[in-house]
Amino acid sequence: LLVKFPVIKKYISTRPTTLIDNGRLDPKQMQKVRITADELISSLRQNGVSSISEVQYAILEQNGKISVIQKPECRPPAAKDLNITVTDSGLYHIVIENGQFNPHGLTGASLDEGAVTEMLAQRSISQRDVYLMMISDAGNIDIIMKEKI
Repeated sequence: LLVKFPVIKKYISTRPTTLIDNGRLDPKQMQKVRITADELISSLRQNGVSSISEVQYAILEQNGKISVIQKPECRPPAAKDLNITVTDSGLYHIVIENGQFNPHGLTGASLDEGAVTEMLAQRSISQRDVYLMMISDAGNIDIIMKEKI
């Protein structure tokens, strides 16, 4: 209904609310949306931020989650900021879970059970001893053995 009749959105849905604006708390907005300082600080921590002083904006989104945008000087540098070339490993696919083949992961990795069994044999690993085996689109392999859990 909201897609077909966007005019009703303002009656049944909220808009994003800025709780921290340019590094400053907005207590009026926090009270309006009924969020306490403890809840806001908890959300900041969940977003990897330990101090309000690091935050440029904190926005309560329509889905109830808080988006946090750090001040530029507090943001972690990206590879491009450091002039580093990074290769993309693609997605990781779970091909073995708790010693059993994962058909969906095998399909995603474009492999069959025989190919994975061969990979394990090259490493002298038994399938039943594998808790989790993931293979990326780039061919990177991560294996977690049951004994290490």
